[in-house]
Amino acid sequence: MTVSPQDARLDHACATAGLRPTTPPRRIVSHSNDTWLIEDEWRGPVVLRVSWRGDVARIGREVAVTRRLPAAIRRPEVLDHGTLFLHGSQLAYSLTRLVPGRPLDECWPALTEGQRRSAVSQLAAMLRELHEWTPPPDLTALLLERPYHPENRITGLLGADLNPLPVARAAELAEHASGLPHVEPGLLRAAAELLHRLAPFGQPVDDPAAHGLMHGDLQLGNLLWSESGELTMLDLEWVRFGPPLLDLQRLCARADTDHLVGADTHPTVLRWLAADYPAAFAGPHPAARLRLYTLAYAIRDLIVHPPDREADPALHRLRRLVEDSWPVPGAWPDSLERH
Repeated sequence: MTVSPQDARLDHACATAGLRPTTPPRRIVSHSNDTWLIEDEWRGPVVLRVSWRGDVARIGREVAVTRRLPAAIRRPEVLDHGTLFLHGSQLAYSLTRLVPGRPLDECWPALTEGQRRSAVSQLAAMLRELHEWTPPPDLTALLLERPYHPENRITGLLGADLNPLPVARAAELAEHASGLPHVEPGLLRAAAELLHRLAPFGQPVDDPAAHGLMHGDLQLGNLLWSESGELTMLDLEWVRFGPPLLDLQRLCARADTDHLVGADTHPTVLRWLAADYPAAFAGPHPAARLRLYTLAYAIRDLIVHPPDREADPALHRLRRLVEDSWPVPGAWPDSLERH
């Protein structure tokens, strides 16, 4: 019987980590890694994540950060991690103790307003702790090095960070994206020009003297809500140094989407975050900075998920960004609506 590549990675990682599943491992949806829930004979319920594409060293950096974060930032306990080779390719894995709960985006509709408010307050407190924390010098050096240099330049840019700032990197991706099917080259030229016009509004990234750490992939799906009412932060593999507002970019983009369809999940999260953690929203020209951040993210996303038609939603979002009709009015707190 032919073994799928995914199952081969699972078997090899289990053997390397010394896992002995008592029941068949259960796959957990993950966009960057293979992720499995395993009931281990010795360790009990654990989560195994196997990184096999792009910069697999992200797993090691995540483990290093997770083990040294301030205690106030709730995150899964790391039990083991390591690297392995399969058919000549390097993989990396991490093993964490299972934290009971459900992703916040899944359980949000069933939560009471008080539970929702508590979740956002806990998020604000943990974000403030993360953004203000000064990592030790060796960890800072590890995060700044990020030695990912594949033969393909575009692969390297895509795998370095979820948001491809600084602007020079995002502009290089825009040039590449102009050759994708269903993409109008003029739209990407306009996007690249806008990146450079908005660049002065941006703030430094990868500069520990300017900013603390940011999560790098902050979304409600990476927050775990427990029945006891505790919030846990997951998936710190994209952590980097950057301004707090950049860490809110995904939430702001989804607030625009929510507002367009009449939903209020992300607009509510942002309003409460602005009340609990106003420093994250501070600084000049927040709307221009978020437009820059979202434009860079949208260009990368266009390459990762190429459009299959000219009316693709990703292209529509890019046009709105270029035309300055993004976000829809009312999606954000008043502190972000200022230009």
